[in-house]
Formats: sequence, C-alpha cells, structure tokens
Amino acid sequence: MKIEQLDEKTVRILLSAADMEQLDLTYEEMDYNNTVTKRAVFIILQRIKAQTGLTFDNHRLFIEAFPDSNGGCILYLNLIDDAQRQHGQKERYSFDTPLIFGFESLDSLVAVSKRILNEFNHLVIKTELYLYGNDYRLLLYTYCRMEERIIHLLREYGTFLGKGSVFCAFIKEHAKPILSENAIETVVEYLS
Repeated sequence: MKIEQLDEKTVRILLSAADMEQLDLTYEEMDYNNTVTKRAVFIILQRIKAQTGLTFDNHRLFIEAFPDSNGGCILYLNLIDDAQRQHGQKERYSFDTPLIFGFESLDSLVAVSKRILNEFNHLVIKTELYLYGNDYRLLLYTYCRMEERIIHLLREYGTFLGKGSVFCAFIKEHAKPILSENAIETVVEYLS
C-alpha cells in the first residue's frame, strides 16, 4: 500500500493486487455498505493516520476508487470539514470549479488531450472546450484540485489561465462553446 498526501485534505492510496487480496477486496465488489469494504477503509484510515498524522475527527470523507491495470486500485480520499459545511462555506478546492487552460493551436490541444487520457484519466471528472477568439479554452474539472502533475503537463502544451467560478463564468459567457462534456475524449477520438 502506497500512501501519498497530495495536500492538507487529499490523500492518494495505491493498492497493489496483493494489497487488495490481503484486504479481501475486489474493485467490482467495493461498496461502503459492505462490511468487508468498511473494514478495509478502517484499516486504510489507520495507516494514513500513522503515516501522515492526518486526523479524521470532524470530517466527512469523500472516497473515489479507480481500477488499476495491474489488478490493484487507486483511491482518492478527500476530507470535507463538517464545520465549514454546516456554516455554508464553500470548500477551498471544490470539485465544481475548473482549472482553465488556453491553447493557441489545435495540435497542442490534441497532444495534451492524448496524454491526459493516458496518464490522468482517473483524476478527471469533466472537461469542456470553448473557442475564445482564435484560442481554445479547456475547462478541466478534477477530483484533486492540487494535482500539480496535471497542471505541469498542461503547461507544457498551453497556458494556465486560472481557476474559479468567476473566470469560468466569463469563459462561458464570452467564448463560443465547442464541447460541453467529454471534450478531451472527443478531441482524441475525432482529431488524432
């Protein structure tokens, strides 16, 4: 089991096939209502606490699981502060706020879309594509807002323009929508 703390509230857990067997888990049968899954989550949380010092008091957990090609599983665990949720404050890294990137050429957009699908597809919730003047604007919604490797990859091909609901609203109001969902998948399928 490999545990990596991505930011103050996000942890990535890589479970190998051997880890899955030891925990008596299969990806297909994972369900939090299942006692085997609950026991496995409890064990994982204990290991996270021992390794990172994160405590889970006064937090709700958002856990997302993705199968690994080697028979294992990748888990993303996000802590949601109950106190903030009860007082109506938005999470700092909300899943509904995209990262926004600009691309001057369609070739750059196609190339980065292929790499995102190959390397980081398990982190992507949604993608949208807009045309702003002669430039393309990609809105990327991820499970882990602080995933620096995705930002670094995108910066190799385009420009990080910002994030947040205000900038997103500006793009949606002033740019021409091209693809309102599955943008990178569609770009790769039809343009590569």
